Amino acid sequence: MNPDSTQSTDTRQPLISSHSAENHFDLWRWMDVCPHSQAMTAYDLDRQEGLVYALPCNQWSCRHCAVRKTRALAYKTEAAQPNRLVTLTIDPSLFESPRHAFDATRRQLPEWVKQIRSRFGEYEYLRVTEVTKKGWPHYHMLARSEYIPHAIARDIWKELTGAKIIDLRQVKKTFGCYRYLLKYLTKMHHIEWTGRHVSYSRGFFRTDGDSPFKPHRLVNAVLLPRHPAKVIMEYWSGHDVDQVTARSWRCKAAGAADPRGLPAANMQPDLFDRGPQVPADEAPPRERA
Repeated sequence: MNPDSTQSTDTRQPLISSHSAENHFDLWRWMDVCPHSQAMTAYDLDRQEGLVYALPCNQWSCRHCAVRKTRALAYKTEAAQPNRLVTLTIDPSLFESPRHAFDATRRQLPEWVKQIRSRFGEYEYLRVTEVTKKGWPHYHMLARSEYIPHAIARDIWKELTGAKIIDLRQVKKTFGCYRYLLKYLTKMHHIEWTGRHVSYSRGFFRTDGDSPFKPHRLVNAVLLPRHPAKVIMEYWSGHDVDQVTARSWRCKAAGAADPRGLPAANMQPDLFDRGPQVPADEAPPRERA
């Protein structure tokens, strides 16, 4: 499991901050994690201590997760070095509704990409679905490819969808992919007929070089289907809690780590046996797109 990929290669990195687990709502605000998170307890082999982790819902309909995902995606896209910005429109006169237009045209996107690749070679992309003020969908692609004649790309899309207008331009050094994605994705948290705002081809994100981050090495991981603030208050109430990474915490009062996963301070011995049996209705509700 890798609930948090932001851990430094220095496994004993300084703690981010500390907080006293005395008030549930105050603790919730201090933790600053997805409100729909579920808790996971595990023993970190590198830190040699038990931690509580937050597992976010990762839904675009969740504002907290949408902002986090947008920033991460923007950084990765900037590093992918796209050199084309492609906009594929739809013709509203051909469809009964925006939903009908989306259902019909999104199925033609893979075919358009397939034909572009067959004629011009490499075409790796990140696609963003947007809607106009009247609700009609269109698609932006940040792409990495060789030169593509506008007329040919337009004719392929027209044959597939009936739309006569596309925009294809070169991405210059002054174009900020990071700013573009932040601008559009942060305002597109909700499209009523799809939760999939973004998709990308398998080869779009570059994987060259070694990552400065490494996954956590965890054992004895147990999912507790309720918010991590609730878990911390239940077992560490009155103790100082340290934030170790963006989504993990430990109990400051623990003198030694319980080998089953959590620090021993204020801990019930049957915590790990109880974990899977927590009633599902205690879990915070998740928004579904």
